[in-house]
Amino acid sequence: MKYAILGPLDRINRVRDTAPPEGVRHVELTDEQAAAIAAQPPGAFILLDGEPVARESVLASGDRVRWDTDLHKLVRFTPAPAPRELSKLTLRRRLRALGKEATFDAALDLIPNARADWDDAQTLRTDDPLFTDAAPAFKSALDLTDEQFTALLAP
Repeated sequence: MKYAILGPLDRINRVRDTAPPEGVRHVELTDEQAAAIAAQPPGAFILLDGEPVARESVLASGDRVRWDTDLHKLVRFTPAPAPRELSKLTLRRRLRALGKEATFDAALDLIPNARADWDDAQTLRTDDPLFTDAAPAFKSALDLTDEQFTALLAP
């Protein structure tokens, strides 16, 4: 059995053959994992979701990583999408191209406050509370997949 000694933010700083002293943060490794880690400079591997992972592979994959203060470990996460702003005219033209303009107009009348806000607004923001509450109903009424709905709202 091999042991990886963990540094700040679960960087694997070194590998050793003997169990570390009490209180030293560590993880047990297979011989294969230990060999891969030992071949790299200190800190090239991190403990992610409980498994040793090359930092470069995490960066190359585009995975996002954060320190979970409740679990006291690095975890993968998906960041919330950035809010988008779209003109009402652009949205209406896209709906028209999909043959969904009349359906959208009917849905505006079914969702409380949607018609009044639509009439007053100049743009549509995806982080607006009314939009986030009404989005599932609009998507359903328009019979759109998640991908189609996302494309409809693309900048």
